[in-house]
Amino acid sequence: INYDDRLPSWSNNGNTILFQRADAGQENWQIYTATINIGDPPTLSNIIKLVQPSDSANCDNSWYWDNQYVLSSSDYEDDYEITIPNIFAFPIGGGDPVRITITPTNEDGAPSCSPDGKWIAFETHFGEDEEYPSEIWIIEAPSEIQ
Repeated sequence: INYDDRLPSWSNNGNTILFQRADAGQENWQIYTATINIGDPPTLSNIIKLVQPSDSANCDNSWYWDNQYVLSSSDYEDDYEITIPNIFAFPIGGGDPVRITITPTNEDGAPSCSPDGKWIAFETHFGEDEEYPSEIWIIEAPSEIQ
């Protein structure tokens, strides 16, 4: 096996799977989608890597309510120069990601969108070590993606 594929998530229309993929034995997580072919057995085809910075790790992915964005916990570096994972929305069609959270002290992960697209829930904990307990936070989705 050449890849480590994890955390599949069905699109709202049921036609596509979202998942995170890394090279086997590596931690270079990236966002992928694939078309679902329901058959005997079910298969995936048209596996596509979303356009994203290759030097950032993007995991804990989920669909934004309208399937136009993927919510991700990412260490993507933008103008804020924060290297600890925060929540971003990556456009399916490519382009710059939209930063959702801005914290240099807490690792934010496992984002999930409300059915109406107005709220984003995620886990957050101090630092990057799993030794600190997490809390669930709910924030309003930024207007750029609503």
